Amino acid sequence: MEIVKIIVGVVVALIGWFGIPEIITRYVQLRQKIRIKTKAEKLNEQLKKGIDKKYLRAPPAFTVFNELQDLLWYAKDVIKNKEFLQEQLNKIIRNLYKTGMNEFIQELRAKFQNDFEFSVESWANIAIANINLYRLDGMSEYREYCLEACKESIKRQGNYGTPRALILIIHMIDYERKKQINKDDAQNMINEVNSGDDTMVSYDTYNYLLITKKIHEWEKYIDHLFNLYPSEMDKMKNRYEKYKSTMELKSKNTITH
Repeated sequence: MEIVKIIVGVVVALIGWFGIPEIITRYVQLRQKIRIKTKAEKLNEQLKKGIDKKYLRAPPAFTVFNELQDLLWYAKDVIKNKEFLQEQLNKIIRNLYKTGMNEFIQELRAKFQNDFEFSVESWANIAIANINLYRLDGMSEYREYCLEACKESIKRQGNYGTPRALILIIHMIDYERKKQINKDDAQNMINEVNSGDDTMVSYDTYNYLLITKKIHEWEKYIDHLFNLYPSEMDKMKNRYEKYKSTMELKSKNTITH
């Protein structure tokens, strides 16, 4: 009986606070949110399967992608909950990035940039998608989109090295094509990475360059960077190693159960 009284009391309090119409509206929105989230998760799973040759009966990736876009627009009008929608959008971009569907990522950026707030990770993935497209066909629009996404990512997380590494690689793609470069463009970014007391920026940037160098298609761009700026890259390497050593020492001195 006590439990029933408590439940009744809570219901009465809610009705007194919000009113019956408001409670019904919130309930409907909650149900719609659950339904949309369930469908979004199902479509995201289909999106991953659609580009995996093991799943021969999976729907084509572009079909699922279009369904996801329609779902986002519907959710925007119905739920009016930006955090939830941003979470779904960032999840879609993450899946697209993992599967190398660069054109789709760029399409999402163009359609939803003004309506949703992309996460730091999403902006970095958008930058990576556009630098891939720029390397393949050289369209200046992709170059500008990449640089814009890098700036947005850095704006949201000041010590994030990945977008800074991408900016350096962009300049090396330009150098590869023209065999000349305004050295100040890359120099300014290297100076930014190598300045200040926070060596994490240098670590994160240099680490991304090392990882990218292992990919055959990108190796020559990283080589250009090291050849054009030998002393500056040595300084970045030293800062990278300093941060790495500090983290390793902290890890050894951490007490664990």
